Amino acid sequence: MHFLASGLRFHARARKAEAEASITAFISASIAVTFGAIASLVIFFFAVYRPLIRRLDADCKLVRGLLLLIPDNVSRCVPAVMQHGRSMLASSDAALL
Repeated sequence: MHFLASGLRFHARARKAEAEASITAFISASIAVTFGAIASLVIFFFAVYRPLIRRLDADCKLVRGLLLLIPDNVSRCVPAVMQHGRSMLASSDAALL
């Protein structure tokens, strides 16, 4: 009976050490995957998203500059321009609410 108790203790300690090792490995892998995902998001932001936003901002500024070339009294006589201006104001007002 004494051998059974010591054998069970030895087996329990071995299984506990295996479980702790696998938990430690899982935590390490989880941390590595988390840092990898964060790094890939940062790379994506600087490589794709930021240049795209800068290009869109430059395009918007260019269009605004080109719209200033059209005289105000001419733009007020064109129904499509007036309608687009109203829709832009309505969408900006809705975004503020």
